[in-house]
Parts: sequence; structure tokens; C-alpha cells
Amino acid sequence: MITVRSQIHFMNKKISFAWLVMIFVTVTLVVAWPVQAAEYGGIGGRPVNSDPGIANSSSWFIYQLKPGESKQDAAEIQNNSAAAVDVLVYAADSIPSSDGGFALKQKVDTMTGVGSWVRFYPDPPPVPDSAPDKTVAGLCSPSADLKQLKLTLDQQAKLADWCPGTTLVELHLASLQRQLIPFVITIPDHVDVGEHSGGIVIQKKNPEAEPGSQSAVILTTRVGVRIYETVPGEIIRRLALTRFTVTKNPKLPEYTASVGIRNTGNVSIENISTITVTDAWHKHNTAYTRTMQALPGQELVINSAWPQPLFGHYRFQATVTYDDSGQKTLTTPAVELWIIPWRDLGFGVGALVIVIVGLVAWRLIYRRRSSGRGWVAYTVRPGEDLTTMAGWTGVSWQRLARVNTIRPPYVIKAGRKLRIPPSAKPPQQPGGSSRRPTTSPPATRQSKSPARKTLRK
Repeated sequence: MITVRSQIHFMNKKISFAWLVMIFVTVTLVVAWPVQAAEYGGIGGRPVNSDPGIANSSSWFIYQLKPGESKQDAAEIQNNSAAAVDVLVYAADSIPSSDGGFALKQKVDTMTGVGSWVRFYPDPPPVPDSAPDKTVAGLCSPSADLKQLKLTLDQQAKLADWCPGTTLVELHLASLQRQLIPFVITIPDHVDVGEHSGGIVIQKKNPEAEPGSQSAVILTTRVGVRIYETVPGEIIRRLALTRFTVTKNPKLPEYTASVGIRNTGNVSIENISTITVTDAWHKHNTAYTRTMQALPGQELVINSAWPQPLFGHYRFQATVTYDDSGQKTLTTPAVELWIIPWRDLGFGVGALVIVIVGLVAWRLIYRRRSSGRGWVAYTVRPGEDLTTMAGWTGVSWQRLARVNTIRPPYVIKAGRKLRIPPSAKPPQQPGGSSRRPTTSPPATRQSKSPARKTLRK
């Protein structure tokens, strides 16, 4: 299994003046030379014996050899830079890249596939120039007739050392130099039917520090020319969906939708995956589409980041389309979820609770102040009104009216029972209090404020 963010096999380099020179040289070469080549960092390579009848054979080595068969071919190794360079050339197995595409193993990795089927022959065969057949098959196969070459014992020994070839070639290339490296690919006897891929890697021998970097990061520049070998037989093109999940990112305000795709066939399959997100009202539809290549037996996990909305009900679904004697579409079950801002909702509920508690507390205080709890009964005497009573009770006339449920026009008659504070001291005679109220009841349309009455002696 490989996720689309898991590995990095090739690193980019910052552009400096020297790199600009190399880019200029590379562009010049490409314009003058129509055959496409794999090129990066001033080094590159391409197939020498391309076949116009085979698509992409000018850029890749494409074979259809049977088990046990061998084929001699050659790669052109290029130095497109303005300086001499030392390079390593070797064959490697293919692996999925970080974005689900094509990548190659490192030199230190163990090769078990195509990378182990290739042998290089950088040096010419140690036979006389008059030899009619200088191919590996003509010189090294068990059926080769070497008697006519009349080799010396020393030449026979050198030929025996030359025939197995080598898995690693070291080259010193001058500026703009190109060199052909013959090689032989041999298909094992018991290899499975279907596609097997790898490549020939051209790698700078000396690692380079990142330009302008103070860290200890060392970059190795390399480029690969792909090899696709398809063993004849029943070709199966089939993909299967292995998973579809939607998870919340714990560090970012987003969700990650992941779809797993496994190539259960025996050839590489290019596929288009689409993850759609729709809300309940179909107002915010989103689609994430990617084109990937799945190698035989490979599982891809394609992740798409979806910004988290504030609220809503959303539906996630993925489709994968590929060519299998016609377009075929795979669809995942839908995943539905509610997006609820629990944190913001908690803050809102907390604020609402505080407001409600405040209102309830205010209401209780208001009711307590309006209830007149603990007040004592008092009989209104002639000449008294709310304003005069407010003066000697020490409370406002409004509170007296509220406690005793006196409504506008706030008129009270002598003999009425009212409640007043227990600490209030009625005057000796009605209206005789020296304390005057500071406010009066508001005037109404029905009557004016209660009139004060004075007793005549």
C-alpha cells in the first residue's frame, strides 16, 4: 500500500546561475533533437533503438519478451550541462511514487524484478575486429561458434569475464557528451504473465549540498528511463476499491476523504478518481479529481482535504473510472455526517445560561422587593396619600404602590389596610411629617397625583 503523501524519490533544486545555464543548454538540445529523453539536473537518458510502431518507445524501453528470452538493446547517457560530471548507471525495480505514479528503487535497495534482469556491457567485446558477430548472443550463448575467431587463451579468458556483464557502470562525461551503453535484458523462465516494470537510472556519483542551505541535507540527482516488459498471455485489467473513509483532521479545520484502490490485474492501469461532497440542500457541491497510475498489485490511498464548514449535513462518495475494453466505473458507498460546531455551540449555550440566570436572579430580586415580606399592617389615616407616606416610611411611593398593588391613579382612602416597613414611624398627626418626598406619582389621564390634605385647626 502506498499513500499519495508517503515518499519522495526525486528532489528539486533551487535555481542558480549555473542551473540557468544548464536549462538553456537543455532547451537548446531539445529544440535541435526531437526525440524525447528523461532529463533532470543536467543528466539524462533515452532509448537508442526506438520503434515508430510502438507508442512511447522513443522515451521508454518497451518489450514483449517471452519467459527465457533475451534482447540486446542500448541506452544513450547524456550530460547536458556545461561542466563534466561523473555518473552511475544501473537498473532498478519500479515502485509507486508519493503521488501514486511511477518511481524506481534506490541503488542500495535489493532488486528482485526488472532491475535484476538487466546486465550492462560498457566495454567492447575482447575479440578481433574481424569478428562477424559482436553481439552478446553471438559471443556468449552456449551455441556460439568461437572456433572461427581463433581466440588466444588470454582472449578466451577475457571473453569469459566479459560475457556476464555488469550491474553498475561508472562514466565520466565531458560537457554535452553522450555515450551509448549496450545492455541485455533476460526474462526469467518462470515469470508471471503480464506487465513487469523497472528502469535504467542515471545518477550523479557525487551527492550535492542544497545550494545556499546551512543544513546537512545532501541531494542525490538522478533520472530514470522506464522499462515496460509485458510477458504475453492473458492480460487482466482490473481495479478494486478497498476503502472509503472520512475523518476529522485533529490539527486543522478540515476533513480528509480517503479512497483505496488496488490493482488486481497484471498490467499498469491509469485511473481517474473523483471524490464528491454534497450538502443536504445541494448548494455547496465539491469534487476532487485525480489521475493516477496503479502498478500491478499496488494499492493506492488517495487523500483529499476538505475545508470544514460551520454547520450542515454532508454526503461523501467516490468514483473510480478506468479502461477495461471500454470505460468501467467503480463507486463507493456514501458516507454521511453532520458537521456541528460543538465548541461554538457550547460557548453560545454558556452565554445563554448566563443571561437566563441573570434574568432569573433579577426577577427574584424584583419579586422580593415587591413582595413586602416582613412588612407590617397599617391603616391609612385621613389626609394621607402615597407621597406623604413615602416621606415618613423611608421608601419611595412607587415601592409602596407596588407592594400594595395600588394601580393608577394611585388614590388611597382613609381606612385602607396597607403594608409598610416595620421600622417606619407614623407622624403624630396626618401630614405632620417634616420629611418631604422627592418625587411624585406620574400624572395620568384619569386623575392627577394624590393631593396632600392639611388639617385646619
